[in-house]
Amino acid sequence: EAVPQQQPKGAVLKLLRKPEWIAFLVLAFSSGVSLASFNYLFPFLKELGANESIMGITLTAATIAEVPIMLFADRILKRFSSYHVLIFSMLMMGVRLLLMSAATRPEWVILTMAMNAGSFPLMWIAGVAYANQLSPDGLKATGQGLLSGAVHGIGMAAGGFIGGLLLASLGGRGMYLVFGVITLVIVSSVAVVRARHRATSSANA
Repeated sequence: EAVPQQQPKGAVLKLLRKPEWIAFLVLAFSSGVSLASFNYLFPFLKELGANESIMGITLTAATIAEVPIMLFADRILKRFSSYHVLIFSMLMMGVRLLLMSAATRPEWVILTMAMNAGSFPLMWIAGVAYANQLSPDGLKATGQGLLSGAVHGIGMAAGGFIGGLLLASLGGRGMYLVFGVITLVIVSSVAVVRARHRATSSANA
């Protein structure tokens, strides 16, 4: 019987000392916050006058859109780096949220949810691959745990709390607008800081 791999003491702190990991976890947290906003999809659709059938179709469109990405995930990661796929997926998430905020009819939301193919599934497969890439041997499981905790743990918890407050005060369109702007600002900032850091490191090498 296989014995579970023991993670060294201080494994989490060892990873968190690396700037790349800090930036990655900021992105992961942001993605979790963004994803949590879709917990309020039905109240938003109700604001737009959607019936139960439209609500079901909306979820179906989002689910079906994920299938091609999952089927070709390995080819995508072979062609593009996991980091760039991650950034692209997060930008797509921000754009989706802004489009949601502009929707005035339930049918527009269906089209926006179909864009899910370029956001959540891409974000997850790229995030898993990037976490594995950043983690040294012996800390792979720790890296995956940090990713999952940032996205599905504190990220979605924070997003759910903030989303509820925004929905109550600004309505669905206002909530998605705020989430969209925050997502794009965070992703753009991380990408710029990382690019400058790598450029500085190369110049000093």
